[in-house]
Amino acid sequence: MRPAVVAGLLGGPALDLNFIAMGVSATLDPRITFVRSSNATQFDSQGRMVWAPANIEIWSQDFSNVAWVASGASTKTTGITDPLGGATACTFTSANNNEFMQSSVGSGVVGQAYTVSLWIKRRNGTGNVGLRAVNASLVYVTVTSAWTRVSASVVASSTNVRIGVGLDTAGDSVDIAFAQSEPTGVDSPKTYNATTSAAYYGPRFDYDPATLAPLGLLIEELRTNSLTFALNFSNAAWTTSTLTVGATVASPDGQTNGYTLTATGPNATIKAAVTTTAVAWTASFWLRRVTGSGNVDITMDGTTFVTQTLTSTWTRFSASQTGVAGTSNPGIRLVTSGDVVQVFGGQAEAGAFATSLIPTFGTAATRAAESPNIPTTGWMAANIGSWYASFRRDQVDLISTKYIAALDSVGRAIYQATNLGIKAYDGTNISGTANLITGGVIAKAASSVSGAGLKTCLAGGAVATTAFSGTFGTVQTTLNIGHLAGVNQLNGWIQSIKYWPTAKTDAQLQALTA
Repeated sequence: MRPAVVAGLLGGPALDLNFIAMGVSATLDPRITFVRSSNATQFDSQGRMVWAPANIEIWSQDFSNVAWVASGASTKTTGITDPLGGATACTFTSANNNEFMQSSVGSGVVGQAYTVSLWIKRRNGTGNVGLRAVNASLVYVTVTSAWTRVSASVVASSTNVRIGVGLDTAGDSVDIAFAQSEPTGVDSPKTYNATTSAAYYGPRFDYDPATLAPLGLLIEELRTNSLTFALNFSNAAWTTSTLTVGATVASPDGQTNGYTLTATGPNATIKAAVTTTAVAWTASFWLRRVTGSGNVDITMDGTTFVTQTLTSTWTRFSASQTGVAGTSNPGIRLVTSGDVVQVFGGQAEAGAFATSLIPTFGTAATRAAESPNIPTTGWMAANIGSWYASFRRDQVDLISTKYIAALDSVGRAIYQATNLGIKAYDGTNISGTANLITGGVIAKAASSVSGAGLKTCLAGGAVATTAFSGTFGTVQTTLNIGHLAGVNQLNGWIQSIKYWPTAKTDAQLQALTA
């Protein structure tokens, strides 16, 4: 019998995914395959909005790959000892003055800042050494005979994000290792993540920006921010009426990307034009009050304003309205002349609620859906077992089913139904709780399958039971975490998922979820 199953029979869970602990260690369980094909934002343990871990540089430690090009008659020698004692570093030697070695990926965004970093040490010579950073120019760095990580942050002038090294003097040579290119944030450069043929986009272990409490693994669906200058309210894309946009100020991302808005007349507005369809759309902004006490309103369609309650603390506000089939004008209104507020991070997205901020730099940007999975091999028993999950959704909706723990090829262990109850599905029957989840609080849910039936329980409430006649663990090979086959994402945080290869009693299910 499989070791994890044996452990489960002895009392402990055969599967125990503690995403809070993973977040603290910044290490995902190695059995989990995490999928998201784009950058994304999150909050770190200091309450700063930052980019999730990423490395868009491919072949980041395979310098023999054709992606790494040496100019002129310069040479590259691979198989050199790297900072960790491996053999992934490369020696670059210039044959002439002003030669370079670089790689370039075409996935950059014009106008966005990227941070490139390399580990580097001098092997021979005394000439200048430059980091080929983002664009074609060099950023000169100090290099010694010891391995040192060097980095530079540069705004991209094209979609090509370059990384490499340049040597001013013929005959000089340096060793390089561990190349990384990432969106620039207050915490750049981040811990190195190796890549091969594809970019790396890491999981988001998110934190509450107000309390700094860990929230768990953030899982969201695909969304697009249609505002083209989400961080630049001084850009001409934003139209003002009796309102001035002042200098930048400190913002929730730990940088100076906030702007001061001053009403120079009543009902002062700042709006942008976006193309919308006749479905639910949501506009959102981070706001805080500086002076005044008049109403501050948000609109998605440009005409229907929703009053918000501002304080002196940065807070995100949103308004959801049905978009028009054409152009909508999301924005902000200051009702009282002389009032002053600060704004950061605008977003206009198709959907009934706001999701995490998607920064834009001149064009709309899309955050891809997240779809982590773990194989069931080694821990799941056939047609018997108990499941537990703790999770949180801030903005619950009745639009679609949201999955927390779902097996491939039928078998849904724990999911939120459109009535906000917790359900389980065996391919034939559905068990669902009478009590419902509440937005903004941690939900604790459990289910079990056995000959005694298919059962569900939420928050220690009454256990719902129906017949079990489907399949669990016989044909399924993968557990989808926070989604079902790449869709129906939770749009929230998962703190824990556990599985036991035994059927817990009703009282045990209630105790687990109380």
